[in-house]
Amino acid sequence: MISIENTSIGFNTHLFSANGICFEKGKVHALMGKNGIGKSAFLRTLSGLIHPLEGTIQIDGKEVSQYKGADLAKKISFVNSVQQGVPYLTVDAYLLLARTN
Repeated sequence: MISIENTSIGFNTHLFSANGICFEKGKVHALMGKNGIGKSAFLRTLSGLIHPLEGTIQIDGKEVSQYKGADLAKKISFVNSVQQGVPYLTVDAYLLLARTN
């Protein structure tokens, strides 16, 4: 389970706040919104690529920042929608690029 409490998402400036959100294993969730409002920033924050400006994000009861890279990649991954350097991959092959060990 992923839980988010009192978290401010953004790069150098605040884009939005997330509080009391839980993503349960086995459930499907949709992230929707206009361009530029922080959907990618949110996903990058969940996957540990950027740090939240404040607040906590936990995966299975452990802070994202406390996972080592390979251990976090076993729990969650982020695959950017902009493909660079690897043309003509199938969707499943492209998604597997996020996996390490």
